[in-house]
Amino acid sequence: LSDTYFSSNIVLNDNRTVGNLYLTGGTLNLNGYTLTVKGNLIHSGGTLTINGGRLNVKGDYRLQTEKKLEDGTRTYSYSKGYLIMRNEADYMLVEGNYVVQSYSYLIELNNVACLNAGVIEIKGDFTQKYYTATYGSSFGFVSKGTHKVKLSGTGVQNISFDTPGNSYFNILEID
Repeated sequence: LSDTYFSSNIVLNDNRTVGNLYLTGGTLNLNGYTLTVKGNLIHSGGTLTINGGRLNVKGDYRLQTEKKLEDGTRTYSYSKGYLIMRNEADYMLVEGNYVVQSYSYLIELNNVACLNAGVIEIKGDFTQKYYTATYGSSFGFVSKGTHKVKLSGTGVQNISFDTPGNSYFNILEID
């Protein structure tokens, strides 16, 4: 499967499978359907709304911006993206690592918690990277309500918060 780029508003009306997915803008609404990413999901901008659906990522989920250098290596920096999980049926499985580094990853969007329900299941490491906005604030990972992070890897899984003072899991399950 080839790389897929989403930069405009898209509402799924069926289950889909893509290779690597680059979400750079707009809103991707799963609308109760399943989106399977056979590679990595790089979420550099826009809004990913699970909305009663299921997201399966076979590789890494990075709420970061990726830059490919001339020598083929990749570097990552902050994202302008939002992940919205507000429905009890919302489910995300990340078989690789989960990395968040976003100045938009706020506690709330439109006065409602972004991560308020559903489950993020991670088989790799969880990393919240530090980002300081130009006006001096840093943002982290915050879940509320009934939202759960489930660690289900078969080996050691590392959890890292660069800003532990403003980052936390609401419910953490270790399987």
